[in-house]
Amino acid sequence: MRVGARDPRVAALVRSRLRREFDFSEIVGSPRPKFLIAADRDELTPLKTMQRFYGLLTSAELVVVDGADHLFDGRGARCVTQSRLFGDFGDRL
Repeated sequence: MRVGARDPRVAALVRSRLRREFDFSEIVGSPRPKFLIAADRDELTPLKTMQRFYGLLTSAELVVVDGADHLFDGRGARCVTQSRLFGDFGDRL
């Protein structure tokens, strides 16, 4: 992610999980579009953590997968297709 935030060949950044030990400062400051995917029952990266990170970003989208855990699995998790998850994000790059 840090390399992609600086590399002019990278059109957008996509992230589904946050690790506390990772330095996100270059991503926060990057002008590239960002697409975040969160699970509302994630026990390792709580939704509130992802929402706080999302609040620091410019040109970002956040999609929450209802009923999913850290591995985007779990009881009640809906089947998520790539097209439904990303919508038209790729078309707008």
